[in-house]
Amino acid sequence: GRTEMARNIVVARDPLVAEEAALAKLPDGVQSLRWHANELSVDLIFQQLGSSDLFATRQSYLYLNVLDLKLRKAEGERLDSILAHLPPEIDVVCTQVFDSVAYRDEERMLKGADMQRWAKGAKVEDLRRVSDANQAPGWLLRRAHERHGLKLTPAQAQRLLTLAGGRLSLAEGELSEGAAVLRIDRTAYVPSGRPIEFTRGLYRSDIYDFIAELRLDAP
Repeated sequence: GRTEMARNIVVARDPLVAEEAALAKLPDGVQSLRWHANELSVDLIFQQLGSSDLFATRQSYLYLNVLDLKLRKAEGERLDSILAHLPPEIDVVCTQVFDSVAYRDEERMLKGADMQRWAKGAKVEDLRRVSDANQAPGWLLRRAHERHGLKLTPAQAQRLLTLAGGRLSLAEGELSEGAAVLRIDRTAYVPSGRPIEFTRGLYRSDIYDFIAELRLDAP
């Protein structure tokens, strides 16, 4: 479905929280292009957003950590013009994660010109409090159920927060019940034969390919 506004910004302290909120704002059924801000330039943004009124179909973009985009004055003015004339066929969702920034610096950066150019005319969702250790797992529990039909336990939600580190969305981080996995157990021994280490790995069938090569040596 389409969000109420074509441009949205998500601010958070936890990358996974920002990722999930951003995905919820992207339109369904539209392939979204994802870019880290430090990979962008004003020329590239213009190609994506400034000339998009030539397109007959919906276009969707996810820009990560927009404050990492460093612009000269003339570039900033050009970007302001691009954002001010965003075509109706375009959806843009921006994120900014403050995972290692002091609170006073967060406030300064949010009020700064670099953030305000993205925030002007956009809907801003501030989820920094959701990243609190006591609130984030509960938020993920609700998101998992609402967005993906997953019934996680609080321990699983906390585990997902710890392991995913913001690089996976819940849909990517969780497997459906009954999905196939490959389990590999390894035991390491010292020369005397005494075991000193045991490890168990579980590999997702939708990510990993397991290939077994058999070789028959000639006699």
